[in-house]
Amino acid sequence: MVKNHGIGDAWDNVPQKSIDIVDQIKRVADLTELTPDMITDGVRDMKRPEARSILCYWAIKDGEPEGYEFSQYGDAEEDLFQLFAELVDRLKRELARKHIQPDNLLPYQITDQNTVRGRITWNDETDRETPCLVIDGKALSWHEFGRMLMTYEGFHFKLEIFEGFEQR
Repeated sequence: MVKNHGIGDAWDNVPQKSIDIVDQIKRVADLTELTPDMITDGVRDMKRPEARSILCYWAIKDGEPEGYEFSQYGDAEEDLFQLFAELVDRLKRELARKHIQPDNLLPYQITDQNTVRGRITWNDETDRETPCLVIDGKALSWHEFGRMLMTYEGFHFKLEIFEGFEQR
C-alpha cells in the first residue's frame, strides 16, 4: 500500500485499486453498446451517464456500499497521467472535507459547516423504497439522515444532485 503522499493518515483508509482505463472503456462500451468515443466525448444524454458511472474509481468495504467513490472525467486519448493527477488532487480535497461527525445522542451529526455532500446508492434493506446515502465514506439510511436533519427544524435547504465526476 502506498502511504503518505501529502494526505496524511486519510490515505491509509482508502483501499488501493489498479485499473487499465482504456481496457475498462472498451469493456464498458461493449456492455452499454456505445463506442469508446461516445463514452468519453463529453456529450450529455440518457445513455452516457450510466456508462461513465461504470468507469468510476470506487472503493467498497466488505461488499457494502460504504466507502468513497471518486471519478475524473476526461478524454481517454489525452494525457492519462494528467487525468490521474487530477483524480488524486480531488481525492485529497474530498478526504480532507468532513460533513458529519460523531454525536452523543445520534450516531452522527452534521458539522458546523451545515453542508452535506455524499452519494446516493442502493439500499437492499428497504426493498427499493428509499436509498442509502454514503457520506464521508459511511453508509446511512434515509431515516438516519432524517434524524440528523431534525436539529435543523424550521430551516430551509437546497438539494442539488449531479453526476459523480462533477465537482461542486
